[in-house]
This record gives sequence, C-alpha cells and structure tokens, in this order.
Amino acid sequence: CGEPVHVFTEVTKNPTVSTITRVAGYLTDVEVVVALGGGSVIDAAKGAATLVALNGNMNLFLDHLREGLALPESLAPEPIIAIPTTSGTGSEVTRWGTIWGEDGIKHSVMHNNLAPRHAIIDPALTVSMSRDLTIATALDALSHSMESVWNKRHSALTDAIAIQAIRLLRENLNPVLL
Repeated sequence: CGEPVHVFTEVTKNPTVSTITRVAGYLTDVEVVVALGGGSVIDAAKGAATLVALNGNMNLFLDHLREGLALPESLAPEPIIAIPTTSGTGSEVTRWGTIWGEDGIKHSVMHNNLAPRHAIIDPALTVSMSRDLTIATALDALSHSMESVWNKRHSALTDAIAIQAIRLLRENLNPVLL
C-alpha cells in the first residue's frame, strides 16, 4: 500500500464535467482510487476513473453522458474503494455515478466495472455532518427505499430490504437529531 500518490479535495456537491477532468488529471499513475466522502465524491471518482480508462477521450465520455452511448464493454477503470461519509446515495455499491454538465443538466456515467470493489461503511464517519445534511441524506435514503418498492423491477427481496430501511429511518432519525 503506502502513502497516497495524490489527494484531491476540491470535489463539491453535484460534480461537474470540469471537476471530473481535474480529478482525472490526478489518476494517471494510480493503481486504486479511494473515494472518501459523500455521494458526490464517490460519483466524481467513478467519472474520473472512467475518463482515465478511456485514455482521456473526452468525446466518447461526453457522448456517453449526453447521448447515452454505451461505454466499451472492455472498459477497465482502476478499482475504486468507496468510504462514504454520508448516507443516502448508495453510490458506494452501484455502477452508476451522477455527473452534472456545466449547463446544470444531470447525466449518468454507467458501466458494470464502475461499482466499487470495496465499500468501507463506518457510521462514525457521519457524526460530523450538520443537522441539515443529516436530514437531507436521510430523506435521500428514504426516497431511494421508496423508489425501490415502486420500481417496475422490484422483487420480494428488494421490497423486504427497502421496507426494513424505511423502518430503520423512521425509528432512528429523531434520536440522531437530538
């Protein structure tokens, strides 16, 4: 392992294509990407790892984002280790990332090889969140759980998991906020 090769700390909420380009510039000589932060940080890591795996081909990357053009099946981004410091997005376990265009339009980067190889979940990392961010991330988790139940591809298993998540949010949000 050793020390980090690069540390990039300028990812803000709703990462843009220009942020992805800057982060990708730091990933040219790494063997693994560690994304420590909220969903935006993890999504930015996915976008940057994709751009690097495309050898910086911005046209292909933008065609994927804007037009939904499939990324090459052989795409091999560096492995991502996700360490979320917020709850709600689920980015630490999915193959999707949300990237915003400079025009404020929301896009998705998606590839089977973008799901983080490992997710380190430590609730202690969330205790420094503000009350407002705690509420916002809890509501995000609630909306994802409800969406899972209403999804046309839901199953008995996903329904059970989503219902349990809703129950846990209902029982635990108020005590966390006190």
